[in-house]
Amino acid sequence: MIRSMTGFGRAQEDVENFKLTVEVVSLNSRFLDLHIYLPECLEHMEGDIRSVVQSSISRGLVKVRVKIDRPPDFKVRINTTLLKGIVEEIQKSVKGNYTIDLASLLSLPGVLVREEDIKFDNREKVMEVLKRALEEMIKSREIEGEKIKKDVITRLRNIKKHLKKVEQLKEVEIERRKEKVRESFEKLKEEVGDDPQFVNRISSELVFWANKLDVNEEISRIRAHIKNIENILKNSREPVGRKLDFYAQELHREITTLSNKSVDVNLINHTILMREEVERIKEQVRNIE
Repeated sequence: MIRSMTGFGRAQEDVENFKLTVEVVSLNSRFLDLHIYLPECLEHMEGDIRSVVQSSISRGLVKVRVKIDRPPDFKVRINTTLLKGIVEEIQKSVKGNYTIDLASLLSLPGVLVREEDIKFDNREKVMEVLKRALEEMIKSREIEGEKIKKDVITRLRNIKKHLKKVEQLKEVEIERRKEKVRESFEKLKEEVGDDPQFVNRISSELVFWANKLDVNEEISRIRAHIKNIENILKNSREPVGRKLDFYAQELHREITTLSNKSVDVNLINHTILMREEVERIKEQVRNIE
């Protein structure tokens, strides 16, 4: 199954009077770039969460966010020891008249202690909800990957149509060029006769145009690259984004060489259209895992 690197998954469950939510977002990246956001009471689980994600995903910028929503009547207590220490430090450090803003003090880290946060540590449920969110995210990547696959196959089909036209036009171009060389040869022969230098020059000219017009190797390689991409899309059982990107680059290179070896305007136009299709393919495969 071809997977896109773009996806989203979300799973929720009520656990011990809390609402546990896990969200997984995935975007394009050359490698696996994993970011995990956890409430303080679950920070000790980061390594376990990282291992689960890495076992399921090989590429992408992945953000995992775990949230715990407390019930409306959650209990809060004041860390009086910490608060008293802060007030004493203010009194020692600040001289003259001053006003202590209680609201600002209570907003300092650690002053208000949420007892429910401290008590929540249900590792089993966190991992269970995480796996459900991952499954949903992977499913969305597979759906998007199937769309990319269909688009790439359509563009490969278009390239093959243009390539067939190129082969037909190339035969005409070769015959036309041969005729021009023959005409030039006959005309010059009347002027200079059987001069050896002239014969060598004509031979070199014929070799040059033979190499210039011969595109059999390029066409064969283009067909081979197309076949390789089709086989990967059809038979893949592992992440293939890098392979597809390589073959798309090679396909673009061979088509460019084919264009450079052409002089017929109609033929060149077909190679331009082929390159446009390859550019779209390159854009698409960059989004494949």
